[in-house]
Amino acid sequence: MLEVFVRTFLENVRVLVTGGLSRRYVPVRENLPFLRGRIVFRDHLRENLIDRSRFHVEHDELSPNRPANRLIRTALERLEPVVRNEGNKRLLTDLKPAFSAVPPARDQRADWRSHSVDRSMPHYGPVMRWVGLFLFNRGLATWSGRHVNRSLLFPMEEVFEDFLTHSFRRHQSEFRVIPQGPRRHMALKGDRSFFAIRPDISLRDATGAVRFVLDAKWKHIGRGGPDLIRDVVSSDVYQLYAYGKRYGCRTVALAYPRSAGFTSPFTCRFFDGLRLACLPFDVANAGASVRTALRTLATT
Repeated sequence: MLEVFVRTFLENVRVLVTGGLSRRYVPVRENLPFLRGRIVFRDHLRENLIDRSRFHVEHDELSPNRPANRLIRTALERLEPVVRNEGNKRLLTDLKPAFSAVPPARDQRADWRSHSVDRSMPHYGPVMRWVGLFLFNRGLATWSGRHVNRSLLFPMEEVFEDFLTHSFRRHQSEFRVIPQGPRRHMALKGDRSFFAIRPDISLRDATGAVRFVLDAKWKHIGRGGPDLIRDVVSSDVYQLYAYGKRYGCRTVALAYPRSAGFTSPFTCRFFDGLRLACLPFDVANAGASVRTALRTLATT
């Protein structure tokens, strides 16, 4: 859940940075080797009595150092140690240089009270709502109030994969569950590896060997009549076959959500002996589904 919210926030910040950070004129005092703005005579006489080649001046400088930008930088720094998704990490790293001239907020609540989104910076509106969420825990709820929440559409393929991973970890202890790995390559050219692969779920035994590879498929099968294998997409089979050969498994599996037309697992065999199991997974009864899947994998 957090990674989904973080991605939406970072995409909004990326749009903001592309359009340019809002700036304002701020008074700056400097001791410069040239005259700029107006001379502050008291400080000029005190600091430059001997070195008359310099001028202590005060001038206005167009700077991104304003409350809204300070709060955004602080939110980015707060998220950096907790973000785990690789795409979010890369996007966060890409956005940080845009705020290098902006100091972090020393008093977050004071900056929040003083910041404003005026007509010159309407693109800050969505970003600042997320800033309020991450810095002050606002908005992650469905109750009414003056804080705006967001509607989200979740990628069900990833949700189903994460649910399967969690279920196999929770309801069995025979195998170690490896999500999105282990990473291998399909080809070598000289001393370089190419065509990386990462299965959705791998089950390792006590020796560390990959016994089974599972691929989660948020697809409905069982509409094509009693011969369920006709509903299996050939590209999914090719992918599982490559996994099985590369990881040295005897059995690989496709896991689908259980439906009225698909209630029992079925298996088939490739021409070289590698076995393929198609597993229905009942999200309302994960424990029983995990036990049925392990029995099917062990007996195919």
